[in-house]
Amino acid sequence: VTSIFKVQGTGVVQKGAEGETDTMKIEVTKSYYTPDPNELPDPSETHDVQVTCMRGQMVHKPHPATGLGTIKITGKWSSDRLNLLVDPSALTPDQVVSDFELEHTSSQEHSKMAYPPEKTLRLSGHFMFWVQATQTHNKVGENDLSFKLVKNSAGGWNVDGRGRNAYGNFFLTGTLDGNGRDIELYKHFPPRNSQSKARSPKAAASSSSSSDLPVLLLLAACSGHRPFPAVQVPYN
Repeated sequence: VTSIFKVQGTGVVQKGAEGETDTMKIEVTKSYYTPDPNELPDPSETHDVQVTCMRGQMVHKPHPATGLGTIKITGKWSSDRLNLLVDPSALTPDQVVSDFELEHTSSQEHSKMAYPPEKTLRLSGHFMFWVQATQTHNKVGENDLSFKLVKNSAGGWNVDGRGRNAYGNFFLTGTLDGNGRDIELYKHFPPRNSQSKARSPKAAASSSSSSDLPVLLLLAACSGHRPFPAVQVPYN
């Protein structure tokens, strides 16, 4: 039997000793429920800082040579969403904003292609990366990115996907506006694996933070009611 549940909880940061990676102890609970088959999810969460954000326009048009349907996303990206909301003329040197471009070419003719797309999109392209030392932009390939669109309660679509580039694997979230054009994407890179030696329980206890951090609400499915113990994960 497949059951649907929500996961809620808190995380406590445990500071690592000098030269060691911080960890976070997470304790969560699962709440099972029966979803309404007609209920649409809320729009995906926005992240103002510390999550790579891409904002731009998604358009579809026929390929000029083949007539096949193409979808192109172009815009700006930054390490903090708030940087993308600042007037370009008012950006400070540490608020780096650069271009990106992604494209998908369908095997169908443009006139027969559903839009917004109902199937998973596979895109390739690039993003520009600012190199402070040389004061120039480098082009970085983005050749392994895919996502699907899920209708949400605000009249738009949520983005659910993943990708991989020179900087590692990532999950992709975001929203496409109800106009089918304005899109906002977030790349979530997993924490780096710690190669340091495990600390003693005494050291871990002495370095625990007293502040609890909220854990992102998750929606998941599992077969059966399994226990979900507290876990520790690297925290960057």
